[in-house]
Amino acid sequence: MAALRTIMWVGLLLALVAPLYAQDVEPSMSDQVKAWARRLDSDTLEDRERAERQIIELGHKALEYLPEVKPSTAAETKARLQRIRTVLEKKRADSAAKASRITLSVKDKPLADVLGAIQEQTENKLVDYRSNFGQRADGTKVSVDWEDVPFWEIFRFEPTRVESFLNLSDRSQRGTFLNLQVAWEPRVEPIVIKLPLDQLTVEDEEGNSLQSGDRTGSLDTEVVQGVSAVDIQLPLGSTDRSSQKIATLKGEMVALMPGRMETFTFDKLETARNVKDTRGAIEVVLETFRPNGDIWEASIMLR
Repeated sequence: MAALRTIMWVGLLLALVAPLYAQDVEPSMSDQVKAWARRLDSDTLEDRERAERQIIELGHKALEYLPEVKPSTAAETKARLQRIRTVLEKKRADSAAKASRITLSVKDKPLADVLGAIQEQTENKLVDYRSNFGQRADGTKVSVDWEDVPFWEIFRFEPTRVESFLNLSDRSQRGTFLNLQVAWEPRVEPIVIKLPLDQLTVEDEEGNSLQSGDRTGSLDTEVVQGVSAVDIQLPLGSTDRSSQKIATLKGEMVALMPGRMETFTFDKLETARNVKDTRGAIEVVLETFRPNGDIWEASIMLR
């Protein structure tokens, strides 16, 4: 009986301790979003408004866990979810245009742990390739003390080369190009980079313009997936020999950034007519779905 009593007391102790321990564990982002999302359909207006505010305060990472809007979703809940998506997508866009910042203080920690902490704070994936080059990658320990420091600027601009040309058979064909390298944080994946020429200013030490006469349009550069920098040639026209250096180089850059992947679902395709499905600011309309011989054709509008 003594042994039996001991087992029963141990079991009771574990049952009492487990819930207390669970309360000390911070809920995951997924759990927090799901919990507040359920309260968007609460009986009281105060509770519904609080749930909306709390989800927005979780930040743009909450977008990944927002519940899907279904035909059975209440009209008010659907409207609140749409407002939440709009606000969080704007926050995500603003975040993508700002440099990631790091706060980290460690002493004699494994390099892998430090890289992991940097990746968690900045969303920049860091890979240690030293072993691929025959270098020792085990046991390295580092100490850092960073307080709100930038990973690096979201976009970095560096003039790398100046080229001048003269066509000997037609001396009117002459000019100068400045090669500008644009690099970015690894987490950023621009699709297209545009430099409007009417926003570009290039001047020498005396304030004289070094640009060509035509300033219409823009310099558009498509970015190949996987690269972390592109080179853009800025036309400077024919420069005077009295100009000793490029003293001022400024302008405006427009970057087309990818959004998150979304899934649009439609059912009852045979009878579907102008059925709408919305994700954030994107609306997909399935106009018709009809057979055409051995295949089916879907007429879809994106707006």
